[in-house]
Amino acid sequence: MSTFKKTLILFLLRSYLFLVVFTCKWKTYNFSILKNAMKEKNPILLSCWHENLVYFSCFFRLWKKKVHVISSTHPDSQILAKVLESWGFELIKGSSTRGWLSVLKKLLSVFKTKNSIVAITHDGPKGPPKKSKPGALKAAIQNDVSIIGMRGEASNFWRANSWDKTLIPKPFSTIKIFFYPMYDGDDNEESFDEYLNTNEERTVAC
Repeated sequence: MSTFKKTLILFLLRSYLFLVVFTCKWKTYNFSILKNAMKEKNPILLSCWHENLVYFSCFFRLWKKKVHVISSTHPDSQILAKVLESWGFELIKGSSTRGWLSVLKKLLSVFKTKNSIVAITHDGPKGPPKKSKPGALKAAIQNDVSIIGMRGEASNFWRANSWDKTLIPKPFSTIKIFFYPMYDGDDNEESFDEYLNTNEERTVAC
């Protein structure tokens, strides 16, 4: 991809996400779960499926808190990473397939910092959808990190033709951000998948 094309895509993506951030009506549900966890000053791991990537990126831009995110080294992912970095996100570069040991080391370093927040899509960067990758969950539990699931929902949206069917909210929509009760299970990925999927079904029913 040429430099011009990358620059153009970056400009269009940033402009669109800004439009979403500032034209949509935002509603949070059970936000107190996250606020209470922050009062404890423990590190926090915010977890969602990759299809929610746009929701949580825009929400954290609106929230204006320092958030660490794992950024894939794939060229396509780096375009969004540049937008997030310009918004003040702290990037942990790597993925479950490339540079994962380096990612884990950086995660452990962040987890040792009080009140730090890490946001991760557990099935990224390439899926399969809604199947957690190993590593992050175990590292979080071993370091007494507060783990909170979340998801987004827009009144009007598109679904991308991608492996995860990424949800793309339309401007001027109403966007709901749901926070799940804190995860209190073990470090088994299947148990965590059930936690995310069960709470997704519960909030959809609401």
